[in-house]
Amino acid sequence: GEIHVESFDIMKLLESTFENDPKMLPLDYTKDAARAEKLLGLEKDLQRDWFSFVFYPIKGEALEKARENLVDTLLEVDKALSETPGKWFLVGDEPSIIDLQYIVQMERLIASALYWKGLVIRGKFDYIDQWLKAFEQRPNYIATKSDYYTHVMVIPSQNGPGYSVPEAREVAN
Repeated sequence: GEIHVESFDIMKLLESTFENDPKMLPLDYTKDAARAEKLLGLEKDLQRDWFSFVFYPIKGEALEKARENLVDTLLEVDKALSETPGKWFLVGDEPSIIDLQYIVQMERLIASALYWKGLVIRGKFDYIDQWLKAFEQRPNYIATKSDYYTHVMVIPSQNGPGYSVPEAREVAN
């Protein structure tokens, strides 16, 4: 067999394996497919800006620029969520594979940015908050959701250490 380690690749493999179930990834020729590709690119930008902010030992102007970049990208994510009539990134009553790709990232980002940098994300972005609350209303999500402390303790083994700033000490303790 093959080994798959990227979560998005695993989700696509599962989707192709269970062909009779509703599709979570839009078909290539649809308008949603173009939006999905754009959103996946934005998710990569979000990951880059999150890593730059939390996982690099930067200070001063470089730290402020990294914080600014992350907040700007979060504003783009918030705007993307505002562009659909429902709660999700794509039109529909259920989360799509795009939402699943983002939620994994956002859980870790929210916890680590708060713990290591003192950056509060919850309550700062209206559409992101609505999206998170929509997930939190789903029993299957709540059953698998991790807590902030577990995220920040596990992240260094996956991404390397986060670099703390004095402003985060109160949150971290």
